[in-house]
Amino acid sequence: MDVVDIPGIDNETGISRYGDDLDIYVPVLRSFVSDAESLAKEFGCVAKETLLKYATKVHGLKGASACIGAEGLREKAAALETLAKSGDLGGVLAGNEDLLRSAQELVADITEWLCAYDRKNRKPQLRKPDRGLLFRLKESCVAFDIEGIDAALEELDRSDYETGGELVVWLKKKIADSDFEEAAMRLSRMLD
Repeated sequence: MDVVDIPGIDNETGISRYGDDLDIYVPVLRSFVSDAESLAKEFGCVAKETLLKYATKVHGLKGASACIGAEGLREKAAALETLAKSGDLGGVLAGNEDLLRSAQELVADITEWLCAYDRKNRKPQLRKPDRGLLFRLKESCVAFDIEGIDAALEELDRSDYETGGELVVWLKKKIADSDFEEAAMRLSRMLD
């Protein structure tokens, strides 16, 4: 079994939340990296009129950090959420840079661990994503069938592809952003 040893994460706590199952925890780590990178872009411009939006975004980072066992980052996000909700722009600005730096360091450490994990646990290589599976994913997106979407994405993610791998990455990103309609439209164009 692979050992999870990522600086900034209480690795025992993180994986134990998922029954010590790497098949569940690794995708959660991948999702954290994607989400944290997206959220961090929105933390750069904080102003008095954007404090409530900032509080919502930092709340998301707090929750995502808790899910993986990144207690230090969770605490920083929680403190900034409280400051933002109370309207303390000066306090938010004073701590925001440290939060961003900590999030970037954690993302880099998780990414490094994931790269090593992927090298040791190569997926089977297929020529391209299965057309029937892509059709099933499109239908699930149209119906907002979250279980169907998750099942199709999980199946797509079990392999690497000679061609079409970038589509799978794009689909995962759109679906992580709950942009089911755009994912379904691209799949429709491709499958027609």
